[in-house]
Amino acid sequence: PPEPEVGCEIEWFISFKSRFSETQFLSQVQYDIFVVDDNFSIPPLRSLAADEGKKFFYAPSGFVHTNTIVKENPGTAHYVIYIYGTSPEFVVPPLEELDYLQIDITIAGESTTQLPPKCDPGEVLVNGQCVLKPPEPPQCTIDEILKDGECVSIESLTGDSTGGGCLIATATYGSELAPQVQFLREVRDNTVLSTSSGSVFMTSFNEFYYSFSPTIADWERQNPAFKEAVKLFITPMISSLSIMTLADSGSEVEVLAFGISVIALNIGLYIVAPTAFAYKIHRHYRSRN
Repeated sequence: PPEPEVGCEIEWFISFKSRFSETQFLSQVQYDIFVVDDNFSIPPLRSLAADEGKKFFYAPSGFVHTNTIVKENPGTAHYVIYIYGTSPEFVVPPLEELDYLQIDITIAGESTTQLPPKCDPGEVLVNGQCVLKPPEPPQCTIDEILKDGECVSIESLTGDSTGGGCLIATATYGSELAPQVQFLREVRDNTVLSTSSGSVFMTSFNEFYYSFSPTIADWERQNPAFKEAVKLFITPMISSLSIMTLADSGSEVEVLAFGISVIALNIGLYIVAPTAFAYKIHRHYRSRN
């Protein structure tokens, strides 16, 4: 209805269009619907995505049809369609794509002006209630990893000033100048890090990789037999990364597609194939017995 009441539904028909063309619909839109106060304060009084236990809504196409329940007091409610940007669902969109549209809706009933509660220091207003503000983890750069709650430069862990050392490969092949090590760096710097999704992946990968790679590299230097075993193990993986050279630098779609292909190939090489082989050997010995 033109003036919905508390407890009624609002039916939303939202079309996401390019700001440069009225005929071009956007896809993969990350957005939310906020209710804000007269000052447009953030955090908002209410997040409809948070009401459903989500960080944001995701629209794979350029059109959304949804219903929401009115919880606001009678009077004028400021609804805001807040667009974070266009990006795959699990990839953070670029900040320059932030946009919003404010829609004022009159809620029917006797007007009862109710100011939002004033929160104490260390609290934030979420959905009209004051809650303790959670500690925010520091935002590490691509050349840092989060260790014990602090951002630590990869250089300080590896002694490498070229953007993060390939510790295991360097120990395996004996030198940072080895062709295999240089190849890994070229794929990382020229292909993976040329896209936002690749940068997000490398940030998570670095935290995982540098949690164990210094220990593995030390074992290799102390045990030549272990070093040869590691070389035998990682050589197929390094070879499979040659697929990434087919992706154009800066192309989100190609880097993502070829990256998924490499991951799938390595899962087949290191998990599926050995499991199938072990199962076949097991069945062979069972049939003989």
